[in-house]
Amino acid sequence: MREVTGGGLPEIKFFNIGEFQIAGKSVRALRHGMAGEPGFEIYGAWDDQQAVREALEKTGEKYGLRRIGALAYSTTAQESGWVPMPLPAIYHSDDMKPYREWLNNYFLESVASLGGSFVSDDITDYYVDPIELGYRNVIDFGRDFIGRDALLERANNQRRTKVTLEWNDEDAAAVMQDSIFPANGTPAKFLNMPMPMYATFQVDAVMKKGKVAGISTWPSFTANANRFISLGLVDLEHGPPGTEVTLVWGEPESRRNTVEKHQVREIRAKVAPAPYFEKVIKTGKH
Repeated sequence: MREVTGGGLPEIKFFNIGEFQIAGKSVRALRHGMAGEPGFEIYGAWDDQQAVREALEKTGEKYGLRRIGALAYSTTAQESGWVPMPLPAIYHSDDMKPYREWLNNYFLESVASLGGSFVSDDITDYYVDPIELGYRNVIDFGRDFIGRDALLERANNQRRTKVTLEWNDEDAAAVMQDSIFPANGTPAKFLNMPMPMYATFQVDAVMKKGKVAGISTWPSFTANANRFISLGLVDLEHGPPGTEVTLVWGEPESRRNTVEKHQVREIRAKVAPAPYFEKVIKTGKH
């Protein structure tokens, strides 16, 4: 970035926006990072995009930078341990009823789908909270804010922790084969690459000794580790890296037209740290 900007890269604090030039074109950049490295989300005039892209690609060649396509973008969340789209906690309470009534069909909360193998009659079972997502260190309980007492209660009584789930290679391959060439007439749920998600909010059951031990969400195939992984929220007792669990893949008795008829399958998985990229891919240590 320093080279492509001609040495004009300003110091921009995390999640702040700055401006600089690339190929003589002015761009704005959000200081961000989604792959374990500092980075920017760059914005500029539509007509400038080709010149900016060409400059980035040409300068990046000596650093091994390659264009890999938009499909790869969604796999960065799993590697960095970020749960990008949890189910909004708006569907259960009378307090939120005015908001639900205000929504129309153009809002995500209205048209999004809920899917996966985790099945519950209580919508709050699909909710997550900032503590179990790993955001305790960015919450300042020394000041007053809306929701402080509720978050403090969760912090003092944390039940689940965020982990990465490494899917068993053989089981994942068997699901892929059986989804195309079913052995008994009923295929397994298709396992798409690199993102096997088939619902806006996908929540799959994680089992341990026949009991629900947590949930899995946002699965993907990561080329950096050459395997399927997903982000999980599991009970604290199952959180240590190396813990073996079972992921239930598929949607039992699905009534959604977008979900093909299939047989639910089990995939063995192993708990790994989150973020996975920094602690496993970079170091090679589990």
